[in-house]
Amino acid sequence: MPWTATQDMAAAAVRLLMKADWNGQQQMSVIGPEDLPHNELATIISSVVGREVCYQQITFDKFKQQFLGRGASESFAQGCADMYRAKNEGMDNKAAHSADSRTATSFRQSCENTLQPILQV
Repeated sequence: MPWTATQDMAAAAVRLLMKADWNGQQQMSVIGPEDLPHNELATIISSVVGREVCYQQITFDKFKQQFLGRGASESFAQGCADMYRAKNEGMDNKAAHSADSRTATSFRQSCENTLQPILQV
């Protein structure tokens, strides 16, 4: 699954917003430089935060129930479950990507930029 750093998403948005001739709507892919399995993501997070983090897949129904348990509406919870099911089935790999869709920030760099400062309290 491709992962994208929030800073790279923001940079792509700023580039578009700074273009004087930009208008209308269109799809734009912003895809991180690596496609990593969830277990590898957990290994990277563990390395960055200095303690073990494990990935455990849950059912989409349980995922939905977690949203409902936190007060989300039925439609919101179902929408989130449906979105993650589509992502799990490869939705991100079906979209057309241009040569410049890939961003520079690795998952490790993103964790180091966002998690380490928070945890160094």
